[in-house]
Amino acid sequence: MKSNFLLITCTLLLFLLSGCTKATVTHPLVKKEIEGIEDFSHDFKLPTFMPYKVKETSLFNYNDGKILGRKDGNFILEVSFRGNAENEFIIISIQSEIDLKNSTGAAEKAIRLSDGTEAEYYYNGSSQIVTWNNLGLNYSIHVYLKEKGKEQYSLEELIKIADSLEPYYKG
Repeated sequence: MKSNFLLITCTLLLFLLSGCTKATVTHPLVKKEIEGIEDFSHDFKLPTFMPYKVKETSLFNYNDGKILGRKDGNFILEVSFRGNAENEFIIISIQSEIDLKNSTGAAEKAIRLSDGTEAEYYYNGSSQIVTWNNLGLNYSIHVYLKEKGKEQYSLEELIKIADSLEPYYKG
């Protein structure tokens, strides 16, 4: 009788404690919960590979469109991945699915990710961008070049980042 009471008490205590703890981040490049990301209502993915050791991941920009008076459901979420060196800075942008046709005036190249997904690569001398659509969302990798006129990462490295996307679970 006494051992059953102890077992029930310990089980109840563990149940209560597990409900009171904050969920942990299980994404390999995100060391702690990204502050401010809890307001983003869409399920999305983040890369598990960067061509450098990630020191910090943070919310770079979030706009649900309401701030600008939009009622069309357009939004944008930008997450930055920063390394130790000044030029180790890549932004992953997530927004409503878009037409992949180039509207920036930059040189564009149609590419395919490893799974066959159609994507576009843009290079304009000051930035490199890879963009593609997946499950109703548009993903873009933005690299702002430290040295203008010189591509910082190879197209293969950028595709490897895109191929590494895995669901990000908010706590």
